[in-house]
Amino acid sequence: GRRMDGPWIFGIAQPTKDGHEVRFFHVQRRNRQTLVQIIWKHVVPGTTVWSDEWAAYKNLQTQYGYDHQT
Repeated sequence: GRRMDGPWIFGIAQPTKDGHEVRFFHVQRRNRQTLVQIIWKHVVPGTTVWSDEWAAYKNLQTQYGYDHQT
């Protein structure tokens, strides 16, 4: 993708029996520290996390205990 002007929004979607529960977070920085803190706070370790291949998500599996898929 390409870089956009304006606020950064990071989202997490969780499948539910009725569809998906979705949470959005306004972030000042789109870096590993910011995004991993959100994931760590809102996603249980061991959960499968799907993302693109952006470097901020590197080590989600080995360092943080998530099943990271792309």
